[in-house]
Amino acid sequence: MIRLALQGGSGIGNLDVYAGYSPHLKDLAHAGQIVILRETTDTKVALAAAAGVAALARNIVSLPQESQYRPTATSVLAIASWATNHELDESTRHLFAAELCRSLREPDCEDTLRPVSGSSDEAHSLARFDSWFKAKRTELAQKASTEGPKFRDLAAELHQTLVLGN
Repeated sequence: MIRLALQGGSGIGNLDVYAGYSPHLKDLAHAGQIVILRETTDTKVALAAAAGVAALARNIVSLPQESQYRPTATSVLAIASWATNHELDESTRHLFAAELCRSLREPDCEDTLRPVSGSSDEAHSLARFDSWFKAKRTELAQKASTEGPKFRDLAAELHQTLVLGN
């Protein structure tokens, strides 16, 4: 079961996923998360979707590594667009960056957000994150371009329009 609930204005939206081990339901949920991340202007809604991406990507001990659900390049780019948005305050950007790193489970990404020499300065962490992302952006964009047809089909199944391409 997938339940998608969005509200306009100052209300919060959510995407609840009870997919068990169903890859198709997880793909549908992931498409919904991408739609939300790309279409919403509400930071709280986007952050909830980013957290959902990370939750889908959590490691399930009973599954072999090759069966673990991994976030797509399309979703990583969608979260990164929030994390690198300099119009947002640093704390909010840091939250998006943390969800992105949590979903990828890449030590290099996670290291960018760790304080250096006991400092808790988010500006320095975000600068390191921005540099890390800049180095990954081209590779992610190339991968995302191959994901387009799959997500268009999934978005159609969700009765949403997903415009791909950055």
